[in-house]
Amino acid sequence: MKVSAINSYNYKTHSLKQTSEPSFEGKLQLKETANKVFTKKNLFEASLLLVLLSKLTDIADIDVSEIVDFVKNTAIISFFAVTESPKQLEENIEFKKAETIEEARAFAQEKLGIKKFKINDLEYANWVNEGLTNISNRFKGNVYFPRKIAYYPFKQLPGLACYWPMIDSILINKNRIEERVSRLEDLLQENSYEDLTKYNLGKGYDDFCKKLTKAYTEPESLSLFEKYSLVGSIYHVKERIKQLDNKNPNEINTNDINIYGNVYENEFETIYHEVGHCFDFKSDMAFVKFLDLFRGKSELKNLQIPNYPKTNRLEFVASIFSGIMQGEKYQDDVMNLYKELIKFKMPI
Repeated sequence: MKVSAINSYNYKTHSLKQTSEPSFEGKLQLKETANKVFTKKNLFEASLLLVLLSKLTDIADIDVSEIVDFVKNTAIISFFAVTESPKQLEENIEFKKAETIEEARAFAQEKLGIKKFKINDLEYANWVNEGLTNISNRFKGNVYFPRKIAYYPFKQLPGLACYWPMIDSILINKNRIEERVSRLEDLLQENSYEDLTKYNLGKGYDDFCKKLTKAYTEPESLSLFEKYSLVGSIYHVKERIKQLDNKNPNEINTNDINIYGNVYENEFETIYHEVGHCFDFKSDMAFVKFLDLFRGKSELKNLQIPNYPKTNRLEFVASIFSGIMQGEKYQDDVMNLYKELIKFKMPI
């Protein structure tokens, strides 16, 4: 991508006007350079806000409606994202569950390159680290990871997690995750094993059946994040069953490709999805990501995938990234669009 004819940019005044101060002229051909120009131009006005938001992510209880409204405005946040080169970590990182928070934090910082690791619950810390390790090993250490991982600071926002490009952070909504886990018992009472397993809906079906059996017979044997992924899978399965009840089961899968997209969540689906956003933002110009919020919905609406990835092209990229990380395969029209949109190289 090329940004053309940015003339007489003054590095002292951050202005594009002609002045007697030192300037540079010509075309900016590197997307990394262009991104830095856009960021510098707005840095003075945004610096206090950046610091404020970064600090707020360390605070447990916040109820500030103005900030909530700002966070919802993803378009503004995306404009400040900065393109950068991927990190090069070890090609194959051996993961072992930490026994202390200090050990988990050291692993995140030293092995995964996370500068600030603000997760203070050991089960959550191991979950994050294992998910990131899976991604790093899949990409042989050539990854775009966030600067910071912390808890979600806003209780009233519904997301399970999010990637904030403005502060280069993945935020985990612990309250929302545990609220989702608490629904498992009701879901099991409302749905029978036979109803939830009557169709093989693609990659992860066997694992789903095993978890479901445990949930009905020995629920105490399931970990927090096995329960978490099981609840998400049940919701997806129920949605698909409505579509499939009057179809021939042979129409569901074609050459091991589930034509209805990824259905069964594994424990790390949320981590994969948010890192997918991180890859997407860091590997391309911020302004392009800004535009992706508003353009190209017509490309998505006819794809046979779940509704959420059709929200916009940003969610499409993150969702397909997550599905691929979970071993899912997609039809050619989905993969062709995905490859057209991403600016990073997926492993074979």
